[in-house]
Amino acid sequence: MENISKLKKIPERLLKAENVVSIVINGERLDKKMIIEKAKNEARILLLNKEFFNEQGYEVLKEIERLRS
Repeated sequence: MENISKLKKIPERLLKAENVVSIVINGERLDKKMIIEKAKNEARILLLNKEFFNEQGYEVLKEIERLRS
């Protein structure tokens, strides 16, 4: 969940921007591609246990899974 939490702090326009390679959050430099891939992996693991989520949480995880890195 750590990487999903970090991903949520990044504005969507930066995630979708083609020319953004890294992002600095709270003094920590994050490689955009790496953080997206790690968050997608976390989302896939959580989706395997989807019975523990409400519909809104499920949709958020599916949206993360669809992100391009």
